[in-house]
Amino acid sequence: MAEQQVTPNVEGNTQQTAPMEPSGGGNQPKTFTQEQVDRIVQERLARAKSTPPADYEDLKAKAAKYDELEEAQKSDLQKANDATARAQAEAADWKAKFEQAQAERERAALVTKMAAQYQVNAGTLARMAGDVEDNAKYLQGVESSRQKFGDVRDGGEQNVPDQSLDEALKGVKSTSERIRIRAEYNARNRK
Repeated sequence: MAEQQVTPNVEGNTQQTAPMEPSGGGNQPKTFTQEQVDRIVQERLARAKSTPPADYEDLKAKAAKYDELEEAQKSDLQKANDATARAQAEAADWKAKFEQAQAERERAALVTKMAAQYQVNAGTLARMAGDVEDNAKYLQGVESSRQKFGDVRDGGEQNVPDQSLDEALKGVKSTSERIRIRAEYNARNRK
């Protein structure tokens, strides 16, 4: 194998020598300055970049096919991921609907039970928000504190005559009966 010598020159730059011949011939090794070596290297790099390898077009076509295949596989994978995400979202939606229906059914059963236990109106109890048993107790207290009235012909309004005095006296011929009707009428409408 041929050896290459590097020797520093006076300016501080290194000098490279051409490979020495193994035979002891009288040839002097050729020396290059660092600038010459840099120039030679740059020229070789420029030549290498300007001329592509012989199979460059073949490699370029293979790379394009690989990119297309990778994109096609990515699309299939993305499609599968999207379908999975949609299925998971739909399953979560159905689960939420099921849980809501189950909670409504349980609350309706509890309303029926509490309405019967506390003897309150189930429709009113169902429309109330909050704890069903607390609401049933509240309604029971409200119902028990109401005054119980019998049937009232005047709808609960006070001092409303059933009929006018003239209508009450019409057709009555007895004087004593007319006096009694007039006295009751005056007693009812006294303010």
